[in-house]
Amino acid sequence: MSLQYHFFSIPALHPQQAQDELNRFCAAHRVVTVERQFISAGTDSHWALCVAVASGPGKLPDVLKAAERRTGTGDAGAGARVDYKQVLGEADFALYAELRQWRKAAAEQAGVPVYAVFTNEQLAETVTRGVGTLAELGAIDGIGPARLERYGQELLACVQAARLAHAGSPEHARDAIGLEALAARDNLMLAVWKAARGKRERPAVARYLAGLDARLDELATSLVEQRAPLGHARRFTIHDPKRRTITAACFADRVLHHAILNLAEPRFERMLVASSFACRPGKGVHAAVQQVQRQVRRWP
Repeated sequence: MSLQYHFFSIPALHPQQAQDELNRFCAAHRVVTVERQFISAGTDSHWALCVAVASGPGKLPDVLKAAERRTGTGDAGAGARVDYKQVLGEADFALYAELRQWRKAAAEQAGVPVYAVFTNEQLAETVTRGVGTLAELGAIDGIGPARLERYGQELLACVQAARLAHAGSPEHARDAIGLEALAARDNLMLAVWKAARGKRERPAVARYLAGLDARLDELATSLVEQRAPLGHARRFTIHDPKRRTITAACFADRVLHHAILNLAEPRFERMLVASSFACRPGKGVHAAVQQVQRQVRRWP
């Protein structure tokens, strides 16, 4: 099985003939992706399209199965959509839904289709197998070294965050956060990857990651012994437009901050009212504005 690329031009004026040709082509081939760009050129304006199709013998790779199902070009019965809400248990489906949200954000950031990050089947297997390491993730069909390197750690961090949140479910709402739980290796690893997200090329972050095991051992020991080290904050002044002095925590301190938040945030979230939007995951200024607009439309 290999990919072939075909190019089409659909004029903005009188597009019917070219559109019919494209539809006939798509109906006769196993379409994988369609990339399009509108070219503005007055009366010659048109859509430029690049259509990738699968050719040759053999099955599509797992990463392309979702595309085949969307176009309806698979074998009979193979294109049936799986209702994972019915297949997975309640807790597993909640984790699966969180992984889909993460995948959407990762795909938008990388500028690729969501199934190029991980397919639905791969996310479901991640949940049902209880994946917790890169080796276990790589054992799932269709997840190779390149995808592990690019997305593996972030996926595992998302899984771990969800498990920690579940550990802080209502029956544990009044439990204190113990130093042993704070110093747990899984919690510290998750904190590192959260703190390093999008910053791995910075010298301070690269130095920390280069000696990661030793640094985490030192941090865990200091937490249990109640002597958490304090790093050196960086101070600088900005003008936006007024003059402000900013104190930025060093990377080691940010790791500790995330480690605390991993355990504390689920507990705080349960105590906050739904109409609170500041500094909360999945909320913020835009969500608050949208809520106000909904309320105004409902009660003008």
